[in-house]
Amino acid sequence: MTIPAGKAPILQSVRAAIALWRAAVPRLLPLCAAAGALIVLVQLLAQAGGTGAAAPLLLVLLPLIVTFVYASFLRHALELPSDLAARARAAVSVAGAMAVVGGFLFLVFLVAGMPGANIFLTGAGVDIASVPEDDVEAAMRVMEQALYANPLLAALIFGFYTALWFFLSSRLYVAAPASAAENRVRSFETWSWTKDNMLRITAARVILVVPAFLFFNLLGPRVLMTLADVSPALALAAQVVIETAALAVAWGLEACLSAYLYKGLRPPGR
Repeated sequence: MTIPAGKAPILQSVRAAIALWRAAVPRLLPLCAAAGALIVLVQLLAQAGGTGAAAPLLLVLLPLIVTFVYASFLRHALELPSDLAARARAAVSVAGAMAVVGGFLFLVFLVAGMPGANIFLTGAGVDIASVPEDDVEAAMRVMEQALYANPLLAALIFGFYTALWFFLSSRLYVAAPASAAENRVRSFETWSWTKDNMLRITAARVILVVPAFLFFNLLGPRVLMTLADVSPALALAAQVVIETAALAVAWGLEACLSAYLYKGLRPPGR
């Protein structure tokens, strides 16, 4: 299925992404299993390290592992060579693109979040100026007080910033597959590629990708807490299975959707 010129049909994109994902999973499931086990091992080592300097260094490995799996799915969905060296090069480029996009979103929300916070606190009748600058607990109490005082306003502001995040990230949604395909960091060059398709891309993500991430983020901790009371060994095994499934399903679908959109929306000749 190809994308009509200049358009990204929502349901067609979802169906095409699922087809790409079904083709990729049999080949990449062993990688997901190994990466899932490695993620759990790194988490255990970080916990054993306590508050030492090694723990933060170990946790840095987690996004790198996820990025390698994500880049592997991208290479497969784009029908590009997927040997270990090619995946590693793609992962480096994808990590760079994600860092650029993440930094951009952070700066946007750092600036845009200030008026939102002021509106929220003012609407709730909270005087933030009365809170000492270095008193984190007092600031948290004030935020909790504001939340309970005006939950509707809080929901509206949260919804606004969630929508803003989706819209901006959708404009740069093909940066990762572009980086994986070209083995170089691509970020804001792809902004114009998604012009007039921001809402369609967002809708496709909400239909396909968001439920997958919500499922694993909400169900996973509940399952692990339940099993931990029964058997720590069983909980550990379940954690590996959950991490493997999250990589294969959530990140796999994310990669296949963005790869399909990249193939259809990139400028001719790229």
